[in-house]
Amino acid sequence: MADAKAFMTHVYETVRAGDLDGVVDLFAEDCLFIDVTQPEPSQGRVAFRAYMEETFAGMPDFRPESWTFIAEGDHVAAELVLTGTHAGSFMGYAPTGRMVRWPASAFYTLNPEHDQVIREVYYYDLGSLTRQLAGNGA
Repeated sequence: MADAKAFMTHVYETVRAGDLDGVVDLFAEDCLFIDVTQPEPSQGRVAFRAYMEETFAGMPDFRPESWTFIAEGDHVAAELVLTGTHAGSFMGYAPTGRMVRWPASAFYTLNPEHDQVIREVYYYDLGSLTRQLAGNGA
């Protein structure tokens, strides 16, 4: 069994590298991804990939800037700061070319081997993010 925090560091470093295929492979085939600002969760790798493709299309350099993990068994809590340059359409906002930065937290359930995410619940400061996307500051 891999260390849960080390595995999640690997997940975040894979996102930082912009490796979409690598990130998707770290999620279970039947993963559940819940963005609490969205009306429905994403179920399965295909849906998760679509979510991440949209994110990278809007912010090609999207990345976790910093993070802290707390782990207990198969569960990991993360507090993080996300950044990206708004270079494409994102969340319905036309590209501004500006760097955006927002705080977030996420809660993960890993498989018993700690080598795949089976569930992620993602919370973030939607108000701060949308103000920046609209050009109204942080």
